[in-house]
Formats: sequence, C-alpha cells, structure tokens
Amino acid sequence: MIDAAEGRGRGKVILYGEHAVVHGFEAVACGLPLGAVARLRPGKTSTFIIEHPGGRFEADGQVLKAARGIVESFGLELEALESSVHLAVPVGAGMGSSAALAVALARAARELSGQGDEARVEEAVARAEAVFHGQASGIDQSAALRGGVFAFRRGAHPGAPPQIEPMQAPALRLVVAQVAPSASTATMVRGVHALARRYPAAITPTFEAIGQVARAGRAALEAGDVQEAGELMNVNQGLLSALGVSIAAIDAACHLARQAGALGAKLTGAGGGGCVVALSPDAEHTRLIRQAWEARDWPCFEFYLEP
Repeated sequence: MIDAAEGRGRGKVILYGEHAVVHGFEAVACGLPLGAVARLRPGKTSTFIIEHPGGRFEADGQVLKAARGIVESFGLELEALESSVHLAVPVGAGMGSSAALAVALARAARELSGQGDEARVEEAVARAEAVFHGQASGIDQSAALRGGVFAFRRGAHPGAPPQIEPMQAPALRLVVAQVAPSASTATMVRGVHALARRYPAAITPTFEAIGQVARAGRAALEAGDVQEAGELMNVNQGLLSALGVSIAAIDAACHLARQAGALGAKLTGAGGGGCVVALSPDAEHTRLIRQAWEARDWPCFEFYLEP
C-alpha cells in the first residue's frame, strides 16, 4: 500500500430534464471543472472531515455510512484511514456534491489500495448514491465520473446501464447561484412520484414535454444555437414549476437573471431549494447576472465550458 492517495470527482449542472429523467426520459447535463478532492492515508482517526464553500463539518449519518461502504469496496476500513474531502461546490444544492464526493473518495481508495478498476469505482459510487438519494437517476454519478456535456437516459430496467452520449456543444458560460437552503433529493423525487400517481393524466404528459425539451435542447446545443438553448431552459423551468418543485426564491432568481441578459435560467437539481443556473451570452452579461444575484446575498459560481 502506498503512503497517501488523492482522487477527484466533478460537480454537475443539469441543463434539461430534471425529474422526467427518473421516469426514463432523456436529460442533458454537464460535468463541471470543480467538484471534490479526496485525500486518504493510513492512520487511525475518529473523524472524517469535509470542507465546502459554506464551511467544514465532521461526517456522520448517511455521509459516514456511504464513505465507509466506498472504502470497503477496495478492502479498506475508514477508521484505519486519515480521510478528508474538499468540496468546491455547495453541499446538497443540486450541483452533484454527493456524487463528486463519492467519485473522489472511490478513486482515492482505489489508488491507495491498488485494487479494482474504474468499473469498481462506478459500482461503489452507485451504492453510495443510493444511500444518499434513494431512487437516483444516475445522472449525477455520470457527470462526476466523466465530465463534459452529455445526453443521459437511465437504464430500461433496474440494473441496466444508462445510455450516455457525449455531445459536441459550443462554449458555454454558466452562472450558478445558491438561492435557498437545499431540499432532500429523495423527498422531492418521492413528492413528484406521488403527484404522478394522483394525477397521471396531467403529470405523465408533463414528463413527456420535459423529455421533448431535453431533446430539442440537445439539438440546439449540437447546432451551436445558444439562443435557442437558453429559450428551452426557460421552457423547462416552467414545466418544473408545474411539477411543484420550484419555489419563490428560484422563480425570483430566474427572473433577475433574464432581466440581466441571461439567455435562459432554471433550477438545477431536484428543486425545493438549492441552485439556479443561467446561460450567459458573454462575459459582460455574466458580470451583470452575478451582480443581480449577489445583491440578494446569494453565493455565486461561474463556469466556462470549452467545446
């Protein structure tokens, strides 16, 4: 066993397709340059520290359970390791922090143990995501592992691999704001499931419409039409509002971003809180969007994704 190891995982933004993706429809997402860095070394310790943009905390509960399962997949014991993770994205805000953490930790454990391959990393991360989110679509995991802009559709049945298609997208300027405390992804997904059971005649067509928007958004991005891509983000936000997963702060953030020149703005993630993503046409409008959001004291992040 080597003396120390480091692993990295990416954060994510979903451009189109939240919630409908859980029901088998296509979504479009991107892995971000920022995410998580995990560091492991042999040495008994009683703490597992996670640092993130909002501060630092000692892992417990689900996080500790997931982390223990990840390192055990590589023949290691968490209590026999000095472990830490640095997150560059906010926790539980729709930017894939748990998947980024899980991928970073699994890759560090693989390097430290000298056991396993990328397939074992994916298996360990999938189990961890089930601990975090219950019936997760797998899209966060895919972004954390691979990065880039990609189309995603979950497997046709439990255990089937997802369909992941890398996309040739133009340069994208994305601005993200954390506008409200996060909500549980599992809770939000269960709420939408319950709504679909009560009103299938209304909600199933909404899922279908979100899937159609995702396909149209994919086509717009692959054609290099960022104007249309932004308009479709706005349409997607309206459909997510119809599912009841938007809140007043998210709606206000979308409105402010569009006023400041965003091509499109929508929630990203499960909703109920968390983050809004805006597509900016250029650096000057990126500054204006951030200015509008920061006037509300919302923490902001910006990303330039090269083609």
